[in-house]
Amino acid sequence: MVAVLAQLLLFLFQMKASKQQKKGRAMMRTDKRAGNPMVTINGIVIPIEWDEIGNIVAIALSAYDEKEYIIDKRGKGIELINHLREEVEISGVVSQVENNQMITVTKYVINKETGSKKRLESGRMSIQEM
Repeated sequence: MVAVLAQLLLFLFQMKASKQQKKGRAMMRTDKRAGNPMVTINGIVIPIEWDEIGNIVAIALSAYDEKEYIIDKRGKGIELINHLREEVEISGVVSQVENNQMITVTKYVINKETGSKKRLESGRMSIQEM
């Protein structure tokens, strides 16, 4: 009886660990209309580049698969500057730019549990045109 319970607990633990690993992986699917690989990636929006006076000029997604994706400023990507240090799920097209992965965002969802509604006026920043 104890052995059966131990096996059941081990099975449940492995299922939970498997779900957490899958949550962090990029899910690949193809957009049949454009033929472009679309991905959905979970992670945290982070600043990665500043100008000489400290304004943020580039942001990235630090994904749960331990990869970093530069967020393209075009399209919906520019909106993510207002969600720094928040968990998001981003969908878009990933391309290779120099030695970096860049994602052009087509849609995103803010994690409601960690997304902050509070914004300090001094904390609102925008990406400057380069």
